[in-house]
Amino acid sequence: MARRPLTPLGARRRHAARLALYLSLATSALVGVGLGRVASEVVRRAPEVDDDSAEWLGIDFAALPEVSLLQRYVAINTSYPDGDELAGARFLETELARRGIHGQVEYLGRGRANFWAILEGSEPGAVVLHHHIDVEEAHESADWAYAPFSGTIDGPWMYGRGVYDMKSLAIAQMVALFDLQADTPRPRKSVIYLATGGEETGSDLGMRWLVRQHPELVRRFDLMLTEGGAVDATTPTQIKYWGIEFGQKHFVDLHFCSSSRERLEDLRSDLLAYGKPDWPLHLSPEAREFALRYGASRDLGLYRQLLLRPDELLLEADRFAQLTPILKALFRNEIHASVVTAAPGGGWELLAKLHLFPGQPVAEGLAAALPSGIASGVSMTMRDPGGAHAVTSLSHPAYQVLEDAVRTAYPHAVVGPLFSSWTASDARFVRDLGRPAFGFSPFLIVSSDTYYVGGPNERISLAGYVKGVRLYSKVLRRLAN
Repeated sequence: MARRPLTPLGARRRHAARLALYLSLATSALVGVGLGRVASEVVRRAPEVDDDSAEWLGIDFAALPEVSLLQRYVAINTSYPDGDELAGARFLETELARRGIHGQVEYLGRGRANFWAILEGSEPGAVVLHHHIDVEEAHESADWAYAPFSGTIDGPWMYGRGVYDMKSLAIAQMVALFDLQADTPRPRKSVIYLATGGEETGSDLGMRWLVRQHPELVRRFDLMLTEGGAVDATTPTQIKYWGIEFGQKHFVDLHFCSSSRERLEDLRSDLLAYGKPDWPLHLSPEAREFALRYGASRDLGLYRQLLLRPDELLLEADRFAQLTPILKALFRNEIHASVVTAAPGGGWELLAKLHLFPGQPVAEGLAAALPSGIASGVSMTMRDPGGAHAVTSLSHPAYQVLEDAVRTAYPHAVVGPLFSSWTASDARFVRDLGRPAFGFSPFLIVSSDTYYVGGPNERISLAGYVKGVRLYSKVLRRLAN
């Protein structure tokens, strides 16, 4: 049976993984309570402006250029499989050309496209501002209060598919490039504005294609900034942790097929039973660094105690058992299985994803995940997209620039590294080439707003967005000069 790029189930699993990241950072003490849906409804009905947003009262957000740009970009349906990445790329091309920055659109058929433009500096080595053009599918749902590709502004929020993931960052990068050009027409470092397609379905015609087919461009990458950072904030003045992503696990797709649904259900049960608890624990240097910095930010004494002594968790099962699921993933390889579904063309299929420590050989991890006989009588295909064998050193000067910029803008924020154990980004393909890459979000968005990412009524706080655009411009000035 042929492997499909991404099923609706796969998309939901991807969304669930991302949601788990945001929720675990924001509500680690409440895992398992099931407050997500209730919290979403409470937030939806909350007053439109909180106490810290008084400065934005009376502001006509729609009149701001950066808001207008975002609204127009969100209005372009670039979802898979029915959206048009080419239209998104043409929009970016047109906006940059207005400022005299001419780029290249690469059309790869069936609406798939990439785009890049270069502001040449004194040095050919470039700071790369990367985002993915495609967004998750906006499934038909009565839960959408506004058309998903309308970019509707209601109160202090903009609603629409991709408004958070990740067209807001795309426009922040664009405005930062315009500001840099206005201040320094020829900066010290060159800047590449890069938009790739297909990230939501594995980046086959996006970043992975670019790495293979455009080595002359990739050779210029000195540093890449992309998605992947996370902000844990309960209110605009209570920023518990602002994470800058520097590494992630290696994710391998497993596709099991059988004519017997019962056999696949049995396999799924075995994978769920075996796929986490029995694997040996390991503390990598990057996981230790994140655990220590993140642990110091925890209000709950239990999590501070556990994470500030991470090496002891390897030896004390009862202490380890008190961690949240996503924190447990820092210390072990895992395999996550979805549900059994009917396969195209007949039969049944089961999708699973293997999560490995950076640098671990896939064969070794696969042997541990699938002990002898566990998948007997079932056909399996494996897809390893690569990436995540390397992490970016926190001693890289750019990391300090990012930390300093956030602390200057938000002195009360705790800022530190983020190691992603459940979510992936295109940074992994660049890191494996030996190029540094960081996942960085400049937007102060309260954690409750992230409940909507990838779901109905995805939204972004316009106050946080506008401040983030300004923050990103300051970051780029420092990195390019």
